[in-house]
Amino acid sequence: MTELMIYLAKKFPKAKGLTQRALNQAARELLLAQQSDWAFMIYSGNASEYARKRFTEHVAIFNRIFDSIVSMNISENWLSDIENKDSIFKDIDYRIYQSKDY
Repeated sequence: MTELMIYLAKKFPKAKGLTQRALNQAARELLLAQQSDWAFMIYSGNASEYARKRFTEHVAIFNRIFDSIVSMNISENWLSDIENKDSIFKDIDYRIYQSKDY
């Protein structure tokens, strides 16, 4: 997912509007999927089904956003729903993945 996010950030260096929103949400979903608590919860058996479900959801949402951006077929209603559901990191800027450090 990180490699795909880097690809998107480089392919769309100056996105605006709906595309920028989708790219920012993709960055959010990547961070949410990478959250270390999911692996810990799955490994420890503490709420492992919940953790597995949440991890899988974030990966699936990221993949759908990726496909939507690449095909330039972004559903604004769906994106708004996802933005409202996972609204953490309000000021995230997908361009961080353009960094040479990645």
